[in-house]
Amino acid sequence: MHDTLTGGTTTMTQAPRIAVDVAVPPAEGRLAWLQIVRDGQTVHHYGGEGQRSRYVVTDEECPGRQPVAYWLRVRLTSGDMAWSSPVWITRT
Repeated sequence: MHDTLTGGTTTMTQAPRIAVDVAVPPAEGRLAWLQIVRDGQTVHHYGGEGQRSRYVVTDEECPGRQPVAYWLRVRLTSGDMAWSSPVWITRT
C-alpha cells in the first residue's frame, strides 16, 4: 500500500493497492488461502498457490476521511494460521 510496510500509517488520495507476497517454508506446509481484512471484515479472499503467493488487489470500497486498518490473514493446509500487523490508511 503505497510502499507502507506492516505496522505503518499512510494517507492516500486513491483506492489502496495492496501488494501481497507470502512464502511458506516447505517444512511448514502449503498455503490453503489468504484473506485481506479491512477493519475486521474480509475484503478479498484468495486461494493459496502452494509454497508462495504473490498478487496485487485494489480496494475500491475503502471508505474516505476516516482511518481504516488492513491486515493479511493466512491459513495453511495444516490448519495453522498467521496474520500480519495492520497498516492504517486514511483516504482523503
